[in-house]
Amino acid sequence: MRGFTSPACSTTRWAGADRADEFADTLKIASIFSKYTLDRYGGHYYAKAQNLRRRGVRAPMTRVLATHDLLLLPTVPMKATPIPGKDATPQEITRRSWEPTRNTCPFNVTGHPAISLPCGMEDGRPIGLMLVGRHYAEEHDLSRRRRVRALRRLDDLLTASAPGMTAEGEQLRR
Repeated sequence: MRGFTSPACSTTRWAGADRADEFADTLKIASIFSKYTLDRYGGHYYAKAQNLRRRGVRAPMTRVLATHDLLLLPTVPMKATPIPGKDATPQEITRRSWEPTRNTCPFNVTGHPAISLPCGMEDGRPIGLMLVGRHYAEEHDLSRRRRVRALRRLDDLLTASAPGMTAEGEQLRR
């Protein structure tokens, strides 16, 4: 659920604007695109996106979670990629920074509680497991007791795919 945003806040000059050159290129690109669409189309597409968030993304997830306690999925849909080098183009940096967000973005939009748990390493890069729960049921869905029970059950599955690692992503001591 999104909270109240005061219209006055959007017209107030942000103090960090004096240091905008220090922002990451991806943040600069997203900010420029947002400013362009706001100037060109007003709030039209923002309003459409908010409606889509509620009806097109949140409602189906809520229906699925009505019959399942938790959703379990990889945090990212691919192996972690190396950080782009200093000579990488802005296009490469932007593409690489946004490509792994396909599994997390829907829950940023819907507001479902989600947690990513480290569950192993491959080629020196981390593997994350994401648990997603129901709205307003964080204490029930992600309670410590249930999470530990789930991790114990997952431990057998994960150690089969990531030998030498616990479900918490720690190296097993031999």
